[in-house]
Amino acid sequence: MAERARLSMPESRVLEEALRTGIPATALMEMSRKGDFSGLPRDEDGDKDSGWEGLIAFAVQQPKLFRQALQEGYTIKFVTVGGLRTLLLMKWGLQPNQDYDMVENQFLGVKLRTEEATELQQLVAVPWKVTLVTAGPDGQNVYRISH
Repeated sequence: MAERARLSMPESRVLEEALRTGIPATALMEMSRKGDFSGLPRDEDGDKDSGWEGLIAFAVQQPKLFRQALQEGYTIKFVTVGGLRTLLLMKWGLQPNQDYDMVENQFLGVKLRTEEATELQQLVAVPWKVTLVTAGPDGQNVYRISH
């Protein structure tokens, strides 16, 4: 397996926003390879959503990094508390004070499946540590995320 791409938080955010809409990674890679982004979803008025500007800029300005992130996965270079909060919401729909608690830069009671926790640790390697607190019988485990 090749090395994971190292992305900034804004780069990871536009990538995750696209993937969250259901666009397959393979389709994004093909759009990037061809330089044709007409396949991106349009808003209700039929216009290309202006929210795609960041994704298109990333794909055009750094095509190798863009495709590497989609193909091999990525690690975010540095993640702040706010960035981690955003990532938990974007990838897994987890809300602060509803799905987990925040105490002094720690995320407590975060419920994730083992594979999701592994993915999270790979995404936020610096400076965060994802620690199993309680293994759930249904595969839904409780984690603490701290640095």
